[in-house]
Amino acid sequence: MTDTDVLIVGGGPVGLYLGCCLASCGIAFQIVERRSQPSMHTKSIGIHPPALELLSQVGVAEALIDTGVQVSS
Repeated sequence: MTDTDVLIVGGGPVGLYLGCCLASCGIAFQIVERRSQPSMHTKSIGIHPPALELLSQVGVAEALIDTGVQVSS
């Protein structure tokens, strides 16, 4: 038995972001994911500026920008 305030179902981008937010507030959480290995296929085309702004608040936007492929219109 563990002390968990929040259980996050799904280790995708939203679940991981929520985990980062909870961790920054000192809230105990666990993330459960049904897949045992990472997918080898992308699930999205990109990360839009509003999402990057949120991700920068939890300190991961720069890493995404540095490793991603920039697309312009």
